[in-house]
Order: sequence, then structure tokens, then C-alpha cells
Amino acid sequence: LFRARGIVSYVNIAYNAFKEAPSKYYPTPVFGPILNACILGNMGAFFWKGFHGHLQNGMPFPFQNGLLVASSYHFVANDEGPVGDFIRSMIVKLPLGDLDTILFVTVMGSLFMQTVGILQMPEFMGPSFNPFNMITAPFSTRKSKTLKNAA
Repeated sequence: LFRARGIVSYVNIAYNAFKEAPSKYYPTPVFGPILNACILGNMGAFFWKGFHGHLQNGMPFPFQNGLLVASSYHFVANDEGPVGDFIRSMIVKLPLGDLDTILFVTVMGSLFMQTVGILQMPEFMGPSFNPFNMITAPFSTRKSKTLKNAA
């Protein structure tokens, strides 16, 4: 819950800092607010392991998690372009009653983070569980270390 609210806060801080000078190609600053929130959530690992040490085995789950939550929140809450309009138009079609779209995305981001945290407990799927692996595994070109050593 704390991390989800932190991501939302840091997306808004960066958006408010850059909203007066967006890119000439898109009406809303995109990369600054999203990356600001993602990097915030990984600063501890960057300080302890260094930039290369934290990212040497691929993008760790906390970074992926931050990208998902920051991107979804930013496009729904702040985007004035076609991406935000499309996502908001899809959320409005859900049977949410009077629930605000921004609140809905914030709650869903927090729920996602809490659910994955529970699933990463040793009693369930373990700390190596990553829900994004189900999506990326078929497209991965990386071989496992045991296959590399056997060759």
C-alpha cells in the first residue's frame, strides 16, 4: 500500500514539474513521470548493488512492477492524449458504479502489488515468482545458465 501510494505521488510530482513543457510529439510528458516513480522504488537496490549490479540479470520485478503501476496510473490520471483517452473510455465501460477511474487504477495497482507480494511468499509460489514471466517466457531468447554450461 505504501509503495503504491509512493508511485502515485512521484508520478504526480514529476507530471506537475513537466506538464508546462511536453514534447512536441505528444501532449503529455510521458517518460519523466513514469521513470521518476520507477527509479524511486529501486533506489535502495541501486545504492546497495550499484546500477549494473541491480540490472545485470535482467529487469528485476520491483522495476517491472513500478513500470506497470506508474504507467497505468499516469495514462489514466494525467494523459490528455489518445492513449489516456482510450484507457479511460475502456475503464468507464466496467460496472464500477460511481467509482472514479483514477481511484480505480490506484486501487487496482495496490491490489496487484499486494497479491504478488503474497504469492511470492515461500508458502505459495516463492520469491522467484514473477507474473510477467508468463507473458515474456515464450519470447525470451535467454538460455538458462545450466544450458550455457553444458554446451
